[in-house]
Amino acid sequence: MASGTSVDSVLRHAYLRQLESPRKRPRTSPIYLAVLVVVTGVMILLPLVYIALIGVVAYATWWHAVNDIAIFESVRSVRAAAVAYVVPLAVGMIMILFMIKPLFAPRRIRYAPQALNRKDEPLLFAFVDRLSESVGAPRPSAIHIDMDMNASASFAGVFSGLIANKLILTIGLPLAASMSVTQLTAVIAHEFGHFAQRSAMRMSYITRSISEWFARVVYERDGWDETLDNAISDGGHWGIQLIALIAKLNVWLSRRILWVLMVIGHFVSMVMSRQMEYDADRYSACVVGTRSAQDMLRRIPELSIAMNASYSQLDQAWAERRLPDNLPALVNKR
Repeated sequence: MASGTSVDSVLRHAYLRQLESPRKRPRTSPIYLAVLVVVTGVMILLPLVYIALIGVVAYATWWHAVNDIAIFESVRSVRAAAVAYVVPLAVGMIMILFMIKPLFAPRRIRYAPQALNRKDEPLLFAFVDRLSESVGAPRPSAIHIDMDMNASASFAGVFSGLIANKLILTIGLPLAASMSVTQLTAVIAHEFGHFAQRSAMRMSYITRSISEWFARVVYERDGWDETLDNAISDGGHWGIQLIALIAKLNVWLSRRILWVLMVIGHFVSMVMSRQMEYDADRYSACVVGTRSAQDMLRRIPELSIAMNASYSQLDQAWAERRLPDNLPALVNKR
């Protein structure tokens, strides 16, 4: 009880009162905003290139189906004519299916962060609200916690977040347990710096979503890919194996093209993300001071090393059928 009262006193008196007056908001360069518009435009263009590629494959398949039917009249062997006509048609259709699939494939969710209740954590919500007002950022509509050594600012979703401006602040418990109050304040102020960027954050959301989508298209495999592999290795009819082999080669080629688009998008988006992080650091420095912000930035790599060491210890403990009761406390002891 005494410990809880001490924490309450530190937060309420040492920080809530200091955050009563709004901080001077860092200015965003018009050149930077222009670069953001260009970067976002390029990132939106890249998926359109992919859709155009699907259109090219679909048109080539349709053209073959309509115009190459005459091959049955010019080739004496019906079997040879069937192979020459059916194989490209089947390969084209398989490629179209594999290329369309990522457009509608749902995103895999590793885990769901836990949402905090304002009634259960009134001091934390009061502190976050006051800090957002001090920075000049909109209040988050929800505060989530997870087990990452990180904190993040994100939209609640495409419609509820991107359009309705509902934002979520996520705080990693290992990060919160291993930092001083000042350092944690600097981290949250950094995330509110992203909130305050508004238009830049929206463009960043679009850019990041497209980059993540490209990574899924290039690297993610599912049952469809396994079916294609099994058709090649099962030793079935040679015609089916030939179609599967040619289709696999063409799918591989299309993914190489997408890999090039992904790399282009990655390097383009780095221009924006680096500057956004720099601007968010300026908000953090305005709230806690330059030296405290520097302490926070130095502390994060140290905690990342501690987190990796804790994961290694967890692997060993799992092999012995043991698990820690408190992961944030384990990281804090490293």
